[in-house]
Amino acid sequence: MHSPRKESFEEKIYGRNACWAIWKARPQDVIRIYINKIAAPRFKECLQALAKTKRAYHVVENDELVRVTGSNHHEGVCFLVKSKKQQDSQGNLDQILKSGSPIVFLDGVENPHNFGALVRVAAHFGVRAILGDEKTLPKLSGASYRVAQGGAEFVDIIRCQNIDQIFKKAAEQGYQIIAVTTDGKGSLLEAKLNSKTIFILGSEGKGVSASLKKQSHSMVFIPGTGNVQSLNVSVAGALALGEYWRQHGQNSKHKTKSSSTLSSNQKRFSTPTHKKGTSKK
Repeated sequence: MHSPRKESFEEKIYGRNACWAIWKARPQDVIRIYINKIAAPRFKECLQALAKTKRAYHVVENDELVRVTGSNHHEGVCFLVKSKKQQDSQGNLDQILKSGSPIVFLDGVENPHNFGALVRVAAHFGVRAILGDEKTLPKLSGASYRVAQGGAEFVDIIRCQNIDQIFKKAAEQGYQIIAVTTDGKGSLLEAKLNSKTIFILGSEGKGVSASLKKQSHSMVFIPGTGNVQSLNVSVAGALALGEYWRQHGQNSKHKTKSSSTLSSNQKRFSTPTHKKGTSKK
């Protein structure tokens, strides 16, 4: 029997919006900063605070940032931080179910960039938790944090051991469970979505598994030309949650500050070379 692998209590987060969101949410968790000369003025507040509390920061060249982060997409800054607690199914799931917040369940989605994009989408539309099987749901990596653009500070990642039990409990509390699939029986745009909804999203390779389709209350498809078989899972998630927001968002008690926070971060770190309103990946 293999002994469980020890979990790291520190992680490297890079990307300007991701790092700034961490600073605003939990500055006490920042252990060290690596930053280049271009990004340093924009993080002056952080660097001064670290100096006052005798925490280290290093102004380095891009080559060093690539070495530290393992990525060319560091955007000039990397935070070494205490790991954010990633909940298990016994964590705060009961509290989230009682709140009635919309929830996303990921079935076999393992790509860190797709995962990060889904976290960003979830934060934008006020989703409090993303669930998935503990064996397949990826952990938030540096790449996921960067792609999430700060959204990871607003969404709990919950690793589930007993999926059947969780769906049963959700249904007992009035949740509607909807699988978004290419073989859905009705259009997403014509579906009447409950305020309490769990969206099941599958991987691009296999889609939603047969066992989870059986547990769903309904299956919907995303209408389109049919020229391609399916959409990227993060795009499908955005369309599903966007329709949920259209039906419930304006009057939802689950609104968060995530959207405005992400927008303010992007404005803070925009450069003159980007036109106003231009989206960034």
